[in-house]
Amino acid sequence: QPELTVRLAALLHDIGKPECFSMDENGNGHFYGHASISMEKARVILTRLRFDNKTIDEVCTLIRYHDVPIERDDRAVRRWLNRLGIQTLRHLLALKEADTMAHAPNLMEARFEELRDLTECVDRLEEENACFSLRHLAVNGEDVLALGLPAGKAVGESLRWVLDEVMEQRLPNEREILLNAIGKRLDYFLEKR
Repeated sequence: QPELTVRLAALLHDIGKPECFSMDENGNGHFYGHASISMEKARVILTRLRFDNKTIDEVCTLIRYHDVPIERDDRAVRRWLNRLGIQTLRHLLALKEADTMAHAPNLMEARFEELRDLTECVDRLEEENACFSLRHLAVNGEDVLALGLPAGKAVGESLRWVLDEVMEQRLPNEREILLNAIGKRLDYFLEKR
């Protein structure tokens, strides 16, 4: 059975389309910006219906991104995992699949194939315990403090920088390598305090 957030997002994801409809010179209809307007309308409706903030926030996130393309490569998927988390990304893929069923049949198979590839990528990255958030990093704030960086904003910036390096596969998620990389940039992080 689909998650409540996915069902609500499926119900409301195009609610802003009537306000956004425009016709181009070739007679083709467009709905530019409908995701933002749909998200705003959904927030008002769900608040009025007294849904909890967590549900409202996830439904609005799903609506916001339902039309945004996701590249089929590990780095792009890691970025989406970082932005949304595993559960919400899976919910977004489920919404995209449901939305695809309402499109023209000649477009459906290619979109379903793309969604299958993305789901397999998420499955594989989860199985590999891939690093896409600070909690997955092989180092933490205490490690950075031990390098000599004073407590504060610079610690968070150094961890976000090294997370980015790992997600972009420029560095492996190995403690010593990450500490060495941060150590080489200590002056940079100290300047940013």
